[in-house]
Amino acid sequence: METNTPIRDYTVLILRILLGSLFVFSGSAKLFNLNEFAKSIIEFGFTWGSFPYILSVLITLIELIAGVCLVLGLWIKMTSGVLMGLLLLFIAVIIPQIAVGNVIDCGCFGPLADSKVDVTLIIRDVFLSILTFILFNQNKSRFSLDSLIVKGVA
Repeated sequence: METNTPIRDYTVLILRILLGSLFVFSGSAKLFNLNEFAKSIIEFGFTWGSFPYILSVLITLIELIAGVCLVLGLWIKMTSGVLMGLLLLFIAVIIPQIAVGNVIDCGCFGPLADSKVDVTLIIRDVFLSILTFILFNQNKSRFSLDSLIVKGVA
């Protein structure tokens, strides 16, 4: 059985807080301007009826809820898995836009940042996917609600 070292626990804590905060920030930025985020989704080619608006709300809520869960250390494995899937989805949607030469705003941070779709965006999302993968593969950290819940049950 693998024992958690203090360095590993602190590293996982810092990684959780940084990633969680990033997604809370991203979701919050979109939350106050969902129509603009929906327009970005339409630019990606998702134009079916009210689908872009529904998708804008879903993505925003996923980012907010998952970000808060990561910061708190709640359901770390599930939360990091959901965020990893979301990031991989973003990569899959961005690649065809680059391939056909569309220069559009990704809407990643709502109105707070003008992020055009390009290779650096893919690199960033791959990097974030790797970080979420690292979290996904960690055992429970002692600095999390998950560890408190397990101790309470034991």
